Amino acid sequence: MIYRIHISGSPDWHRMNYFKEKNPVAFTGSSKTAKAGRFSFTLSEWHIPEIAVCRIRGLATETIEITGELDGEAVFLFFTGKGKAVLKDKNNLLAEMPAFSNSLFYRKADRIIYQPEKDDPDECLIVFLHPDYIHEKACQYPEVFASLSQRISGQDPFELNKNHLRSTPEISRLLEQVQQAEEMGAMASCYLEMKVNELLLLQVKQSRQQQCALCSCFVHYREQIDEARKILEKGYRNPPGIRELALQVGMCETMLKAGFKSFLGTTVFGYSFDFRMSKALKLLKEGRLSIGEISEETGYGYQSHFTTAFKRKFGFTPRECRNNHV
Repeated sequence: MIYRIHISGSPDWHRMNYFKEKNPVAFTGSSKTAKAGRFSFTLSEWHIPEIAVCRIRGLATETIEITGELDGEAVFLFFTGKGKAVLKDKNNLLAEMPAFSNSLFYRKADRIIYQPEKDDPDECLIVFLHPDYIHEKACQYPEVFASLSQRISGQDPFELNKNHLRSTPEISRLLEQVQQAEEMGAMASCYLEMKVNELLLLQVKQSRQQQCALCSCFVHYREQIDEARKILEKGYRNPPGIRELALQVGMCETMLKAGFKSFLGTTVFGYSFDFRMSKALKLLKEGRLSIGEISEETGYGYQSHFTTAFKRKFGFTPRECRNNHV
């Protein structure tokens, strides 16, 4: 499978040949920084024999397009950042993906166009999987992957999630962890596969929940639940209680809680907690604020309470996190 990337009309800026004879090298990581017009960016790759991850991160000061062309069959998980993406074959538009969404595709020869958000740091990430990898997983866990494997065996290109999935804080955290694989030394190959498997499982789980939700009465509350999510994200420092949130979006508490679980795969409290912790982790890595300031920024009145919550979520304290990223 060959994947070519073009930046702003520059042909074959980068060419990657994944899964060639199932390269026996256990783990490979590479990164290069370049500039195309007024777009400064870094392209990074991490791959093992049947899994490859490609990330483009950069800043565009003018409207540009990043075009990827797929030559050969592959299963891939696509994650947008602040920009948007479109998927095309030779003749037609196949899919449009908004910012902060993700989906799983099986394709043979298509074009993926990503449009970064202008004047704002942005990134997109693609996880490529060899089709045989899904078939092997289906043999191990048929109840989870059998239907996906069967669709791939049919040789007809498809998108698993027609309505696309919202990239939750849990997915954002896993994407960050995937990119830390080469820091694991001798465990890098095992670590990368483990994190990609977690992403794949979340894709399958969210897809099933979405399908069930769309077939149930919760479909009538989709807009209210999405509005509730936005309220939690905007007011993450002091999120409203379930009763207040339900009143704000015009739902009863029971339907709000059940709808949240169906559409987002977590509870109202769980979503709010994950969002705050994701924010805290990002601020710690940036290093601009002290731990006490981050505690206040994420709505914790006492730093000790913040430390306890952070360790419960990630398994290490904020100070340990900071020391490892200095």
